[in-house]
Amino acid sequence: MSLQLKAIVLYNLEGEVRWLPFRLGKLNIITGLSKRGKSGIIDIVDYCMGRSTYSVFEGVNRGVISWYAIILSDGKNDFYIAKPEPEIGAKSQSAAFFKVGQFDEAIPFGDLVTLVNDTYVRAELSKILGFQTNLAIFSNSSSKTDFEVSVKHSKFFIFQEQGEIANKRVLFHRQADEGVAAGIRDSFPVILGATRPDHLILLEELRTQRRRLKLIEKDLSERRSISGGPSQRASDIAAQLVDIGVLNAKTDMSQPKAALESALEWRPSNLSIPNEDSVEESRMELRRLRETLNEVIGERDRLKSYLNQFTGFTDELEIQRRRLEPLGLLNDSTALHCPLCGSLSDDANMEVQTAREILIGLKDELSGVELERPKLERYLESVNQQVNDLRFDIRSKEKVLTSMLDEREASLQMRDRELAAARVVGKAALYLETAFEGDGDRDEIEFRKQEAEAEIARLEQKVDIEAIRSRTSAILGNINASISRYAKVFQHEYCDFPFKLDIRELTVKVQTLDQEIPMLRQGSGENYLACHLATLLALHDYFIKAERPVPRFLILDQPSQVHFPRQDEFYDVTLERTQQIARDPEIFAVKRDLKGLYDICEEHGGKLQIIVLEHASFPDAFFREALVEPPWTGKGGLVPEAWLR
Repeated sequence: MSLQLKAIVLYNLEGEVRWLPFRLGKLNIITGLSKRGKSGIIDIVDYCMGRSTYSVFEGVNRGVISWYAIILSDGKNDFYIAKPEPEIGAKSQSAAFFKVGQFDEAIPFGDLVTLVNDTYVRAELSKILGFQTNLAIFSNSSSKTDFEVSVKHSKFFIFQEQGEIANKRVLFHRQADEGVAAGIRDSFPVILGATRPDHLILLEELRTQRRRLKLIEKDLSERRSISGGPSQRASDIAAQLVDIGVLNAKTDMSQPKAALESALEWRPSNLSIPNEDSVEESRMELRRLRETLNEVIGERDRLKSYLNQFTGFTDELEIQRRRLEPLGLLNDSTALHCPLCGSLSDDANMEVQTAREILIGLKDELSGVELERPKLERYLESVNQQVNDLRFDIRSKEKVLTSMLDEREASLQMRDRELAAARVVGKAALYLETAFEGDGDRDEIEFRKQEAEAEIARLEQKVDIEAIRSRTSAILGNINASISRYAKVFQHEYCDFPFKLDIRELTVKVQTLDQEIPMLRQGSGENYLACHLATLLALHDYFIKAERPVPRFLILDQPSQVHFPRQDEFYDVTLERTQQIARDPEIFAVKRDLKGLYDICEEHGGKLQIIVLEHASFPDAFFREALVEPPWTGKGGLVPEAWLR
């Protein structure tokens, strides 16, 4: 069943919503300046589709976004998947929200509750896409081991990050990550439909049985060699015991049994590891002290500001008092004298009376102010002391927390060393229990060897590698024809020759008249880009026609980089400049590639959605039609500017 991306939804800490919709079955283009969030889109979609590892770009998102969400649509139902941002410092987060329905707007912030996890999300998406559940429990294992091919494998074919899309060494998403290339190779036959759905289960069980056979054969070899003296296995274990510190380097290794038996006397020490809860309590207490300090410092700053204003006020009062006091308006006589000649006046001037009242008022205010100042200064002194006390408490708490963390780290390291020592001592004990027992149970081991060989033969028949290779080859023949056709659309230098997808080496090769050229040696960045685009589009052609369980969307991050390498620039080709630069080969190539992607979407009649994240803008009608939003310049971006403030 087809799945396409209907929208990305972001929620900030206050529950405000950023809604970013996409057109289904069409080319969608998001373009704009760098550092506007375009490259975070792949990580957000991947994160919400069940990847626990949090790789959404750092920076403006941290402390701004509280939830990430996507809406996937299969044409009948919408699937709303949301995940909260991990706690600060955490590298993963698996709790999720999942709801089925019709969604043309964001679900209210208050309704988002993490009732499921990534395992559930992956299982549901795998079921929607049409993957068959194939969970294996191997008889030789004490735990369930999940080797199913699922939506997590299909995601290798729907994303191309900025560092992947023109990479000469890496063809598929995350191919360079540890262990991922093997996962792509193993799952390819299932994704293509060349083998049974439980292929990986059978393949892993076959590998397990082969490993088991090797151990049995090694055990037999040890038992046969032990009668002739110290075996290599005994020497290896003894050397490990020396390295880990259980045995002294001067131990006599000519007598392996005695050396290994002496190691069994080793006992681990009694370690006391600080409880994580107590560490977290110290962290919370330190956080509370810092918050209190910030509040007290804020109060102190406000008090200082008030005192500064207070001082200015008293200075102004003093100036006014000094101006009026020489006039003698405050002598003991109740009669009014002329302030100039000192003569007594029966008809007192009202202005003199007013001046006297003002001066009296000024003196009263000054007296009141001077009474208040000591109180304020004492209060400021107490606040300063509170600041100093809090800083002292914080430093003390930091020392305690650092000591606890150091002690915990040292204890954990010691525990790890002792666990390693215990494992090697266990090896020695097991070896002594088996290797020195003699040959009495050799017949039993021989029987187990025959049993493992028979099981391997049965599994090899079921896996039927040759039949899988034959079917895969036939399917790849059709895919290779499409790659060659799309190589012409994107003007690969060798587009007149046939192309071949090599799923073992995970690369694309060109078969010229006299040699086979892998992608690594095909030359320019434009050729590498053409290889990536042609291969992924050819695969999606096949996925659509064969109804394979892969989402029907493809997200490409900055395919124009091979032509516009500066990632910090925005290339806006306006209508007025079109004729002047029409002959510019770089601009022509970018437009050609984007128009090719547009036409391919149209050819598929709504069954394929392509989302391009770009740094270039063109006035052409197809480009304007494909724009999701106006170019992210000025205040535009994935995260609203108002949220950042």
